[in-house]
Amino acid sequence: MDKVIDRITEEKAYPEEAKLKGLEGVVTVRFMVNAKGEIGKKEATLVSGDEVFRQAALSMFDKLSERPLPPPPEFLLNNGKFEVVAPIVYCLRNSPCDSNYEADAGAPH
Repeated sequence: MDKVIDRITEEKAYPEEAKLKGLEGVVTVRFMVNAKGEIGKKEATLVSGDEVFRQAALSMFDKLSERPLPPPPEFLLNNGKFEVVAPIVYCLRNSPCDSNYEADAGAPH
């Protein structure tokens, strides 16, 4: 899963509009990965914050879909697919939420 998290982190971009307004948020994305690492169905199941974060998270997964993720281990597959639920955290540097999500602060780069 570390490699999947690394790929998500690589593609994640803080929405410029949100950064300028000082907005923060969390989007929970549910997505399916097949045995080849290809992303299938995806949906934002929960959004905390501005709608711009939902759009940014789904756009990120569109980019991730352009090349496969590392395939999940076979024992995790159910009918050839693995369901992942991932919180995508958008926090500005040095904000209170930044310290709550140190592993994936989502600070703009």
